[in-house]
Amino acid sequence: MNTKNIIIEKIELNGAEINEKGEIEDIDSIVFISLVLDLEEEFNIEIPDEYLLMSTFSSIDNITLIINKLIDNIETAAAAVRAACANAR
Repeated sequence: MNTKNIIIEKIELNGAEINEKGEIEDIDSIVFISLVLDLEEEFNIEIPDEYLLMSTFSSIDNITLIINKLIDNIETAAAAVRAACANAR
């Protein structure tokens, strides 16, 4: 399952609806926090405070971009650590 499909599943499991434009509807603060926690757990990430706005989480595309960016940052950092360790040997 790709990132976008996982996000859609988490949105639906938290009781929010997705309209035909891919926008999230019927999201209140409790659903929002629950969704953020589920996504952080699912992708093993921490979503920075600057992204923790309902307006930022207004569409599937926005959330997918954020999650992919955070995953890419983790992978880039891990590669840098591996390279530094290899050079230290």
